Amino acid sequence: MYKYLQRGKCHERLNMACQDAVCGKEKNGVIVVAAADASSDSDYGKKGAEIAVESLLHLLLTYFEEIYKMKKEDIQYNAIVQVRKKQYEFCKREGIQLEDVKSTFMAFAYDKKTKRTILLHLGDGYIVVKRKEEFRIISYPKNGGNIYRTYMTSTIPVGDKIHVYCGKLEGIQEIFLITDGWREFIQTDEELPNILQMVKEYLWKGEDDLGLICANLDDEKCN
Repeated sequence: MYKYLQRGKCHERLNMACQDAVCGKEKNGVIVVAAADASSDSDYGKKGAEIAVESLLHLLLTYFEEIYKMKKEDIQYNAIVQVRKKQYEFCKREGIQLEDVKSTFMAFAYDKKTKRTILLHLGDGYIVVKRKEEFRIISYPKNGGNIYRTYMTSTIPVGDKIHVYCGKLEGIQEIFLITDGWREFIQTDEELPNILQMVKEYLWKGEDDLGLICANLDDEKCN
C-alpha cells in the first residue's frame, strides 16, 4: 500500500495539523482502505478523521460477510453508527462537541478471492480505480446545502447520504482514495494521472490538506 498525507498551505499559515487521515489493512484475504477529511477550527479535527478511518477498517475487516449481505439502508446505518459512536466517545472524554471532530469518510473493501467489493462514501473525496492502465472515478463528492459545504458525520440526518455499493468489480488493478484537496489543480478527470504523479513526487503545494491511499489488488507493489 502507498499512503500520503500533506498539510495544505491554509493550515500551515494557521499552524494547525493536517486534518486528513488514511489507513489500510488486510485480513483473511480482504483488503480494506479508508480515508477521511475533517473540518474543525482546532487540531481535534485530526483525531476525528483518524477515528473515522479506524472505525471503518474495524467494521469492514471484522464483518465483511455480514455487511455484504445487508440491505443498503442497513449498511448505511451500521457505517454511521460505528463512526459516530467512536467520535462521541472521544468527545465525552475530552469535553468537546461532535462538531469539533466531524469528518467525511470513504472506505473500500475488496475480497481478493471472490472480487466482491463494499464501497462507502460520505461527503467529499474521490474513489478511483485503475484498470488496464486507465483511471476511472467510481465515486464523486456529494455536496450538502451548496457547493462550499458537504455532508459530514455531524450532519443530522446523514445515513441516507452515504453512497453504498456492494458487488463484484472485475479486472481492477489498483484502488485510490483521495481527499478533495487535489481538485484545485486539475480541470478534467483525464488529468487524474498527473495529480497522482505530483503526489508521488512530494510536490503538493495546495491550499487544502491532501490525503491519499493506494492499494494494489494483484498482490504487487503499488506503482
